[in-house]
Amino acid sequence: MNDSPVFIVDGDIEDKELIEDAWQELGFKNKLCFFNNAEDVIHELEKGDTVPFLIISEIDLPKISGLQLKEYLLKNKSTNFKSIPFVFLTDMPSQAQIEQAYHLCTNGLFIKSDSFS
Repeated sequence: MNDSPVFIVDGDIEDKELIEDAWQELGFKNKLCFFNNAEDVIHELEKGDTVPFLIISEIDLPKISGLQLKEYLLKNKSTNFKSIPFVFLTDMPSQAQIEQAYHLCTNGLFIKSDSFS
């Protein structure tokens, strides 16, 4: 299995804790790297030091939305050719957001839950 880190883009501390707990419970070994905003992810990817195994992003982010982040990754040659899987883990998305996510070749869109189970 690929042991590269997983990038999580979400500023909500409670969501971070749920993801960490679930990750540990499932026994995944990939390191989780948390980002509060899309700008920090873009900066990290542009440095070129790390190619994540997966990016999990909230849709509603400050300044640059998760949808805009995904669009950036598709348009940028240095990230597009790395074929980084990208999924959304978000609160109640609108139908337009769902359609746009899949139009951007997103690998999945999941609705957040308030419980661990």
